[in-house]
Amino acid sequence: MELWRRWERGDETGAVDLHTRMTPYLSYWMQGVELIVAAEKEISVRRGWFGSAHCRAPGHTLDSEEIATIDRFCAEFAEMVPELLR
Repeated sequence: MELWRRWERGDETGAVDLHTRMTPYLSYWMQGVELIVAAEKEISVRRGWFGSAHCRAPGHTLDSEEIATIDRFCAEFAEMVPELLR
């Protein structure tokens, strides 16, 4: 949402800067459909949107490094996503 808000208010530089910060995370997660779904579900649980991050088969089970990456992502962008500040 913040990226779109910046773009809509004409802050192209801010939008591009934010996108640049997000790109390493998104690039990794988009290596496969199951991985991006698993990562998005985990983030959605942390935001309070879902009660579980369980994915039906075929699904990706996030390993400890992927969970650590989600932890870093949530910490880095928490100021823009109030639900992550809980």
